[in-house]
Amino acid sequence: STCRSDIFRLHSQYQTYIRYLFSHLPSRVCLTSDIGHAVNGNDYLTITCHWIDDNTCMQKRIIAFKYDEDQSHTAAFISSTIVEVVEFYNLNQKVLCMSFDNASNNNAAVSILKLHLQPPLDDIFHVRCACHVYNLIVKTDLDLFSKDYSC
Repeated sequence: STCRSDIFRLHSQYQTYIRYLFSHLPSRVCLTSDIGHAVNGNDYLTITCHWIDDNTCMQKRIIAFKYDEDQSHTAAFISSTIVEVVEFYNLNQKVLCMSFDNASNNNAAVSILKLHLQPPLDDIFHVRCACHVYNLIVKTDLDLFSKDYSC
């Protein structure tokens, strides 16, 4: 229990540090989000923040790791969780774009997020994850090779 309390204390200190960092950040940030399935059977929404620091180095930090209790992966859950995290870190006016995979629930979440976050460039707000797109292309091509073309 000592280890557990130390971890929670360190996490709280880290959140305070990140909030301070973001409050003094002059640039905009980009967020990525995905839902992953853990070994224990639970689903988690992870939100990662990317930005360019004062030394023009790209920085990234996982700023949220939220348990999806219903495992519904709905647009409402995704968008409300992201809005909650953005507000917690005071990033309301700093989000330039979001990167998601091509799932329909993510597309619906983007529509909701645009209303809440009011991005400066609406056309580039939703950036589709290139890795997910490449994965879909490879799977489609592999399916072509696995089909039986005998007459």
